[in-house]
Amino acid sequence: PIYIELRSLVDDFPPLPEEMATPATMPSLSAHFWPYVKEKVLDLRLAAFETELATLCLEGKTILFLDGLDEVSQADIDDRRLQLQRLIQELTDTYPAMRIVVGSRPYAYDVGKWSLDGFGQVRLIDLPADRLQRLANRLFSVLVDPASVAEQTKRFLGALDKANLEASMVANPLYFTLWLT
Repeated sequence: PIYIELRSLVDDFPPLPEEMATPATMPSLSAHFWPYVKEKVLDLRLAAFETELATLCLEGKTILFLDGLDEVSQADIDDRRLQLQRLIQELTDTYPAMRIVVGSRPYAYDVGKWSLDGFGQVRLIDLPADRLQRLANRLFSVLVDPASVAEQTKRFLGALDKANLEASMVANPLYFTLWLT
């Protein structure tokens, strides 16, 4: 999996023109996406893996998570949306076998201007308490010593109860996973 926060990627995009009549410079895979992946995702320890990662993308052996479509800077400006839509289109054209997931809060995608050709829409539903406990157990089973999974799960769920968080936030699998990890 490749995880990218879109707001961070967009910070590396060409700046939007100050004049409304001037067209925005479009980002590209070679000038913006891959340099970002090499520097921010792979960093120096894995930079040599870039070529192999690109091959895995071509072969459909990767999944790309582009998170925070609704959190990018200047998201209300048409040129910014166009920059992202074009980059995502270039990704799907260049790597047709790669699975791409674009994450956003529902209100941002519902507006219509952010819709992406060829992408569907899925909403995360809240999980009941028994499923949250099972999720916590499974996540802790890969994060901690197997002997302490039950204890860690109990402590984590207890801490969530004491935090007085909104129930819908606690039951959201994305937030739940982020808090746990």
